[in-house]
Amino acid sequence: MSPHKLIRTPTVRAPMAAGPPSESPDLDGALQANVIGFFSRMAGAVGGSLHNSTEGIRICSGVPFPIFNWVFRNRFSEEEIDSAIHSTLEHFRARGVPFCWGIFPNDHPRQLKEKLQAMGFVAEEAPAMAIDLDRLPPPPSTKDLKIEPVLTQEQVRVFAQTLNSGDFHASERISRAIPDVLRPSLSPTVGEGDVRCFVGYLDGTPVATSAYFLCGGVVGIYGIATVPSARRRGFGATMTLAALEDGRTLDCREGVLIATTMGEPLYRRLGFRELFRATQVEIPTDRPAPKV
Repeated sequence: MSPHKLIRTPTVRAPMAAGPPSESPDLDGALQANVIGFFSRMAGAVGGSLHNSTEGIRICSGVPFPIFNWVFRNRFSEEEIDSAIHSTLEHFRARGVPFCWGIFPNDHPRQLKEKLQAMGFVAEEAPAMAIDLDRLPPPPSTKDLKIEPVLTQEQVRVFAQTLNSGDFHASERISRAIPDVLRPSLSPTVGEGDVRCFVGYLDGTPVATSAYFLCGGVVGIYGIATVPSARRRGFGATMTLAALEDGRTLDCREGVLIATTMGEPLYRRLGFRELFRATQVEIPTDRPAPKV
C-alpha cells in the first residue's frame, strides 16, 4: 500500500489518431515543446495572444504577472539583436505586462543573455531535467497527507490559493486569475494538451499542490508548492511523484521539468537527471527599450 493516501479517479487517456510507432522522443526538444505548449495554453485560456514569427514566439496572457507572459525560440542574427530586443520590449510594454524571456541552448544569437544582463536585467539559470517513469522511487512516508485530483471548480479555487501561498506569493488579484489561466481538465479523460492538478491535504487543510501537462510525448511537471508551515515533511516529493505516477498511466515514458533553486535538490534525490541549463530573464514593464 502506498505510504500516502491518494484518492484516485482513474485517469484515461483520450484516444489519439493511429499512426506508425514512434521512436523515443528527443528529450531536449520534447521538454522545450512541453514548456512552450504549457504557457501558450495558459495564455489562450484567458484570450491572450501568441505571436509566432521568424524571430521567436511571444506569449502574452494579459495577466500582469511575469510567469504568465513569455518569449521563447529566439531566432535572429547578431546584427538584429538590438532591434529584436527593442521590438520585444515594446510589444509587452504596449500591453502593460511584465514577462519572462526564456533562453534554451539552441537559441541564437548566443550573446542574447549577456546583452540582456548588460541592460541591467537579472538572468537566472536552472536545470532542465527528466526522469524515466518506469524507474520512479517509492514516495516518502507521508501517510497523513491525502492527495486528491482536482475535478471540480471548487477544487480549482483551492489549488490556486494553495499554489499562491506556497510559491507565487502574488497579490489577491493574481491569485484569482490562476484558475482561469490554468484551466485544468476536470474530466477523468486526459488528452494531449490537457493539465491535471492535485491538492494535498493535511488534517483537512490544503497544504501542497502539483500538476502535469501532457504534451510532446512527455509529462511536464508544474505547480509543485508547499505552504511554508508544512515544509520539510516530504510533501513536495510526494506531490511530485503523485503527478508522475498518474502521468505514467498515459503511455508516456519520461517526466520533465525545469527546476527552481529550492526544488533542484529534491528532484535530484528523486532521480531526475539534468538535460541542459535553461535561462530565465525577468523583464518588468517600466524598463525603456534600447535605442537602435
